[in-house]
Amino acid sequence: MKKILFIILNTIIILSCNKNMTTEILEIEPNNNFEYSQFIDHNIIINGSFIGTSDIDYYKIHPTNGFIMDLFLNVKNNINLKIVDYTKTNIIFNINTESILNYNDEIKIEKFIFDDDEYYLILESLVEGQYKLKFSFNSTLNYKKENEDNNFFTNADIIDFPNQKIYGYFFENKNVDNIVKNYLLQTNLMDIDIYKIKNSTDINSSISINTHYSDNIEILLFDTNKTFIKKAENKLKVNFPSKKEYFIVLAYYNNKYLLDNYTLYYTFDK
Repeated sequence: MKKILFIILNTIIILSCNKNMTTEILEIEPNNNFEYSQFIDHNIIINGSFIGTSDIDYYKIHPTNGFIMDLFLNVKNNINLKIVDYTKTNIIFNINTESILNYNDEIKIEKFIFDDDEYYLILESLVEGQYKLKFSFNSTLNYKKENEDNNFFTNADIIDFPNQKIYGYFFENKNVDNIVKNYLLQTNLMDIDIYKIKNSTDINSSISINTHYSDNIEILLFDTNKTFIKKAENKLKVNFPSKKEYFIVLAYYNNKYLLDNYTLYYTFDK
């Protein structure tokens, strides 16, 4: 009896540990619709393939060992990648490799925070080919991510405090708030993201708004009434009176996007 209990306990420990390890498996067919999505709940590497001239692979992601996901895909085909939420209709990411300026057979989506319990990953290719897909999950949170769709003032993401780093992506999204549209260039606009900040202190100060990216980002500043104040590239300085609120609009112009995340934060000037 003791031997049986020891075996059962040891098996439970091994299975529990494996949740935090990365296993490598093959894609399970058929997985060509939501109903037959391959289930992902822990760190894993999947060796998959696109069969025939049109194949779609679905994965249901419901992690048990962390709510922050790094996703890595290696594939030589031109593909379309989507991440949709639990409703199966709301698209979070929509990536077409033909629209990526710096595409080199790899797609990385880092620091994706799960706001809902589960998401779906959909991969689609028009030609046959192999791919390697890696999921990694953790629960260490020392940053904040952009929440799409933040192309409108009403959906602006909040930057909670100075030096809080925000990680975001520019993907093709031509939906733009009508007020902002009047202050943007009319050609090659890829995407805009809108953030809101507030000086909650009793001190009148000035701040620097900083961005880091592998290309130039246009920063546009609006007050709480959505009145345009000024614009600059990559870094912008402005007075920040006590209790004042600003909207920060980031605009990226290109005919293709870069598959890198940008960093946004603001600091009080000394």
